[in-house]
Order: sequence, then C-alpha cells, then structure tokens
Amino acid sequence: MAPARTSAKSQHVVDTAYALFKRDGFHATGIDRIIAEADIAKMTMYRNFPSKDELIVAVLDHRARRFERQLDRLKIERERLGAVNLRAEEEQKELSGRL
Repeated sequence: MAPARTSAKSQHVVDTAYALFKRDGFHATGIDRIIAEADIAKMTMYRNFPSKDELIVAVLDHRARRFERQLDRLKIERERLGAVNLRAEEEQKELSGRL
C-alpha cells in the first residue's frame, strides 16, 4: 500500500482527484484537469504525486480507509442493536412470566 500522504495540500489533491475520478472515470480524467480543479501548481502535483498511477493509488487508499471507517460505524451500530434486542428479549420473558 502507498505511504500515507499527510499534508493538507496532498489531501486536497486526493479529494479533488477522487471527485473527478468518481464523476468522469480514471481514464477520462487527466492530470491537467486535476491540477486546474485543485487550483494548484503543476510542480506541487508532481512533488506530491510523481505519476498519475501514484495518485490513483493514494485515492484508492483514501477510499479504502473511508470504507473501513464506515464499516467500523456499522459494527458499532450492530452491537448496539444486539444489546437492544437482548434487553427486549429479557423484558418479553419477564412480562410473559407475569401473565
């Protein structure tokens, strides 16, 4: 996996590229378009991402981390729902015993 890009400028480029790739596709989105949309200098682009392939890897890595965070949130919600279900079953048993 590519090393994490931590600067705000790099993240801005990744976010811009992600939006363009999502909308127009990898092949239809050129580096010049990303540079223009991100409003950065060409040197800044190539200092952070020497090739389009490296930028694509960074975008995919960003997307994978985002997906993992979404899965983590869903796991937490699932655990909460499990606890609610367990409590509901306990209440149902208690109420059944009273009838």
